[in-house]
Amino acid sequence: MSEDSNPKPGHAAGDQRQFQLRVNEQDMARQYANAFRVNTTTDEVLIDLGFNMVSVNRQPNQPADAPAGVVQLDWQHRAIVNYRTAKGLAIELGRIVRAYEERFGEIKPPAQNPGSPGSPEQAS
Repeated sequence: MSEDSNPKPGHAAGDQRQFQLRVNEQDMARQYANAFRVNTTTDEVLIDLGFNMVSVNRQPNQPADAPAGVVQLDWQHRAIVNYRTAKGLAIELGRIVRAYEERFGEIKPPAQNPGSPGSPEQAS
């Protein structure tokens, strides 16, 4: 067996060292989200995750023009990723959703009206 006469920079000839990856999830926060919005810059994708909840007015003798309820939307987390990470996330989410739909049926996307809870165009 012959030795590589032109070793790569940073590697000794025949150097086959490997690194071990340690993942620590002990302090990882967990949060449910049923709403999101996405903003972008030239370098990054900003993904806001939040929770919306509807409170329905159930008081007797309400005026006819009284609102039926209130939607409370709380933005709770913002992930900022580069475009390479965003693409990997999009691919992985697409794979997961396709597998889910193959097993349980098609998922209807959120309403695309600006302002509807969970809609990507949701304004804050």
